Amino acid sequence: MKQLHVKNHFVPESYLKRWGNIDNKIWVYRTLVSNKKVPLWKDYSASAIAYQKHLYTQIIAGNESDELETWFDKNIESPANKVLDRAVADSRLSPKDWDILIKFLAAQDVRTPARL
Repeated sequence: MKQLHVKNHFVPESYLKRWGNIDNKIWVYRTLVSNKKVPLWKDYSASAIAYQKHLYTQIIAGNESDELETWFDKNIESPANKVLDRAVADSRLSPKDWDILIKFLAAQDVRTPARL
């Protein structure tokens, strides 16, 4: 049986990893803390931030499905990751590359928890 994607990232991990430090950790600012002893900044791995459990999980024919998460990966994130690699390397982007980036940007807008 296929493993269900439970942690659904509303910001793709492949994008978050680009912000990582030497330890591949990303510094996150906490806007809510329980008391003054809790640090405002803490570093996390990309897999530990910008996700919500079962954000895109659907029940289809009585079974849990991560079809939407898989679709995002195949049609939006994987193609965009290659283009983002070229952009970061300061390579010239083709018109098709720009189309892929526009789809990636639009997907980031509509897939946030606030939009759902």
